[in-house]
Amino acid sequence: MIKDGISDAQKICIVGASYGGYAALMGAVKTPGFYQCAISVAGVGDVFQLVRSNRDFPESYNISDEQVGKLGSDLKDISPVNHADKIQISVLLIHGDADRQVPAEHSERMYKALQGLDKPVTYITLADEDHCLANEDNRLQDFFAMDQFLNQHLPIEPHSHKR
Repeated sequence: MIKDGISDAQKICIVGASYGGYAALMGAVKTPGFYQCAISVAGVGDVFQLVRSNRDFPESYNISDEQVGKLGSDLKDISPVNHADKIQISVLLIHGDADRQVPAEHSERMYKALQGLDKPVTYITLADEDHCLANEDNRLQDFFAMDQFLNQHLPIEPHSHKR
């Protein structure tokens, strides 16, 4: 899209929710010069913690082990929270405080890691919100916050139209 002139290489923000939120954070870690900002909604910040918390459910078959991997240093290596120092762009984190799939602790820890390194980060907690942003008021708050963030970091200049 950049090569075809559809997208401006200087106006790209990576955005995602849940796994996409994780991907947005890891995109900021892995390709620090490509994106101008990142937005993670209910994203996984610590894969190690996610797998560890899923082990709290006693089962003979652990889906986390199968889908993500067993506890170990590899999971820490692929966790954005452990690479906050590599993030060079502004980050918006949005998380519901009642999220049971990916607890808000993931965004809280990511926020603290970035803030502790004086990185530009904003964290919005949505009260009584689950993983899917089921509450319409919270969804609107989420989209409004994303709109403000994008307007701040990727402003759109008005085009003059010839008649």
